[in-house]
Amino acid sequence: MSQSDDLLRNLSARSRREQRGGGQEPAPSAKVNACPRCGAPRSRNTGLTTCAYCGNTFLSVAVTKGLFLGPADNSEP
Repeated sequence: MSQSDDLLRNLSARSRREQRGGGQEPAPSAKVNACPRCGAPRSRNTGLTTCAYCGNTFLSVAVTKGLFLGPADNSEP
């Protein structure tokens, strides 16, 4: 028997002994940033720095120009 036959035989035996992986996959989800005070989701229409429903402040700094956010995303005072 050659060395390659032994290697293939060992790999085959090992694969038969191993249990199949997988199991339960976690359910897909999306992260929603909710207001810690009232639980309302953040509203992009009224700005991202304060809650549109209860007025809770999320960010105490003004959003400046970035890749996906800009000055228009600041809440109106």
